[in-house]
This record gives sequence, structure tokens and C-alpha cells, in this order.
Amino acid sequence: MFTLTKENKDEFQKQVNKIGSKDESKVINSIAKEIEFLEKKVAEKPSHKIQNLISNAKLLYEIILEEKFPLSESSKKWILFGLGYLVSDVDLIPDAIPGIGYLDDAMIISWVISVIDNDITRYEFYKKAKSFKNKGKVLRELVQGNGEQLVIILPGFIENKLDEKDDISWTKTIRSISGLTSTPGISILNWNLAYLHEFEKTIPLIDHQLSLKPIFDIEMFGIDWQHLKIDMKHIGTGLYREIEEIKESNPEKEIIIIASNVGSIIALKAIKLLDSESVSKLYLFGGTSSEEILQTSAVTKVYKIFNFYSNQDHALQFIFDNNELGHKPIGMGELHILTNANIRNIDVSKYISRHYDYKYRLSEIINHFEK
Repeated sequence: MFTLTKENKDEFQKQVNKIGSKDESKVINSIAKEIEFLEKKVAEKPSHKIQNLISNAKLLYEIILEEKFPLSESSKKWILFGLGYLVSDVDLIPDAIPGIGYLDDAMIISWVISVIDNDITRYEFYKKAKSFKNKGKVLRELVQGNGEQLVIILPGFIENKLDEKDDISWTKTIRSISGLTSTPGISILNWNLAYLHEFEKTIPLIDHQLSLKPIFDIEMFGIDWQHLKIDMKHIGTGLYREIEEIKESNPEKEIIIIASNVGSIIALKAIKLLDSESVSKLYLFGGTSSEEILQTSAVTKVYKIFNFYSNQDHALQFIFDNNELGHKPIGMGELHILTNANIRNIDVSKYISRHYDYKYRLSEIINHFEK
């Protein structure tokens, strides 16, 4: 049975390190024809081995062509290496040998996929988020309510994995907010951020009460952050479609949105696309969006906007210090440009010593400052 030896892998790593822009152009210009050739070959003589090779090669080709999908230079080179090996005339096993000619190509493509496994997982979520642009359905209902109000919770990265206990906790929190009807409908973003491994590993340490200093991969953290922003915009378009459907079936229903950190990206993207009367109130807690985006998206469309910010928010500080130099999110300071009467900037620095405090003190803060 053919296997890749340590010597093979060491040599391939050297080849990967040497890949440049000329190699990229050569591979991209050649791979489509190679895949087409293999598909004709399988059509003439079915082969599970070659069909699997085609599927894996198509996936890598799709990723490398998706310009908006964030990739590290290392992962990009590995993809180019795998596809380059497939189109190369120099093989460990000549392609012309019947039965085993493409065994090495299939094995190397599979090996490349295992090397960039995290990127493959991220890409699946990227495609899923992108699909929301057309189909919506980004919310999960917690409480149906009486039909008069719907509170939409967009928790962002403070809540990666939701379970039944979290559902109960969120429901109790929302029901304790004054000013709502006795039985408001409650829905929450149905999304999991655990596919962003470096981000998920690092942020809890930064947001720890002891202010731990993590050892982290700065390139991968930045890629996760860029990916997260892209996904949130796609989900925001999906939320817009879902709210439109809700308003079509019940035009009188009041929509209230509560968004934390990157949830602000979702909320503002949706509101920008919606009619001005669709959302009555918007609560932003530690938002990652910019003042300019808030101004162009929501100021003239939402009846009342509450921007809660804290200069003690170390999680946001860390993200922007490492990835958004020269920019300041709305969740870290008072908005200066916006003086519109429907916006309230509320400094909650003495209440919020870490970002996760927003979740636990959400209803308390709203009830105290909305009076």
C-alpha cells in the first residue's frame, strides 16, 4: 500500500515554502482543465477513488477562488501545492499506471485537506453564513409571546454555545426588562462561533477577571476576526429578510433588538436594509461597529437607540489594538459626531469591568438608564 513517508512530507514542506505568485497563476490557470479531464475519465470508467479526488480538488479550488474568504499565507500555499501536484507531470506514481496512477494525487490532496482542517471547517461556516443572504432564518424562537412585541437577541461572541439553561437565562433576563408587554416574543441568534478556534481560545482569557495575558497566534487571530466580521454582515442580511417576513405577517408587531459586540454588525446591516418603521428600539452593548456605520445605518430609521459603552472593556480593547489600529468601536467611548435626539450614549464603565458582565447585568442596566 502506498503511503507518504516522513521524507516525502519534509520535501513537500520545502516545496510549499517556495511557492510564489507565479506558481499561483500557473495552478489557477491549469486546475480547471485537469478537473474536467478527470470528470471525463470517471464518466467513461466510474472510480470512487478518482471521484473522491475530484470532490476534494474542487473544494480546494473553490476556496482559493473565494477572494473574500480570509486565509493565512501558509494555508494558501498548501492549497496551491496540493492543486499544483495534481496538475504536475512529475508524480510519485505516474498517472498512466492503470488502477494506481492517481493514488498519490488523491493521497496528497487528502493530506493537504487534513493540514488545513481548521480552514475547511471555517469555509463550511462561511458558505452557510453567505447562504443567509438569500434565505434568512437566522433566529431561534425562545418564547412565542402574545404577538405585540418581539425582542431579538444578538449575543455575538459572549455566547458561543447555547443550551437549555442559557435559553431559560435569556428568557428571564428579557422578561425582567421594564417597559415590555407582559408576554413579549423572544428570539435569539441561532449561530455558533466555535469554528473560530484562535478567537474562541483567546478572548475568554482576555476577558477573564484576572486579566490573563494569553499566548496566541496573532495572524490566525486576525484571520478569525476578519472572517467573523464577514459572517456577521451576511447574517445581518439574513436577519433583514426574516424581519421583513415577520412584519409582512404582522405589520403592527413592535421589533426590539438587543445586540452585544459583533451583534451590532448584524443589527446595523439588517436595519440599513429595512424600512424606517421596522425597528422601534435598538440596545447596543459593547458594540464593535463604528460611529460612521451607526450613523449611516440606523440613526434615521430607529425610534430610540441606546449605546452602552465601557472604557474597561478589555476584550474590545485587545481586538482593536491588534486588528483595528486607529479605529475605535462604539462600545468603548461616547459618540461625538452623533447628536441626534434619538441616540443616548451611556457610560457604564463602573458597572462593566469585563465584557461578559454585559450579559449578567443587561436588564439591570437597561432598567436603570432608560428611565
